[in-house]
Amino acid sequence: MKRPSQNQRGFTLIESVVAIGVLSIGVIALYTLQTISIRGNGSAQRITQEATWGGDQLERLLAADWDSISVSDRDGDGTNQDANGDGVDDDGGNFGLDDTDCCQDGNDPQGNAVAGCVNRADRCVAQGNNNIYINVAEDQPIADLKRIRVTVVRPDQGANRLVVFDYIKAKM
Repeated sequence: MKRPSQNQRGFTLIESVVAIGVLSIGVIALYTLQTISIRGNGSAQRITQEATWGGDQLERLLAADWDSISVSDRDGDGTNQDANGDGVDDDGGNFGLDDTDCCQDGNDPQGNAVAGCVNRADRCVAQGNNNIYINVAEDQPIADLKRIRVTVVRPDQGANRLVVFDYIKAKM
C-alpha cells in the first residue's frame, strides 16, 4: 500500500470524535440557555401582569375622593395604634398593612374558606389565579393621611410571590 505524502494528510478518527464532542457540548449549552431564557421571559410576563393589576387597584383608590374612598380600615387594625406618635405600631404589627391571610369574610379572594384566618385584609379582589389584598391604615404616618398597601399574591411552586404597592393619600 502506498503511503500518503506529507501534504495529503487528513484528520484522524480521534480528532474527528473530539471535534464532534466539543460541538455537542456547545449545542447543549445553547439549548440550556434557550430554556432558561424562555422561563425567565414567562416569569417576567407574570410579574408585569401582576404589577399592572396592582397598579390598577391602587389608581382606583387614589382617584376616589377622601370621604368616598372605596376601602377603609374595616378591622381597625391601622387606626389609633400609635398613641405616642412615633410612627411605630404599638401592637407590634404594621398597622394592618401586611394582612394577607384572608378577606373580611374569612375566605380567600377566590371564595375558598381559610382555616385559622387571623390577619384579615380590608378588601380583597381575585384576578385570575392571583389574590389582591388591599389594606388601609388611617391617620398614618400622621393625621389626615391614609397609608394604602396593595399586595398581589401569586402562588408559585408551593411559595407565594408578592408584588407590593405602597402609597400615602393625603386629605385635601
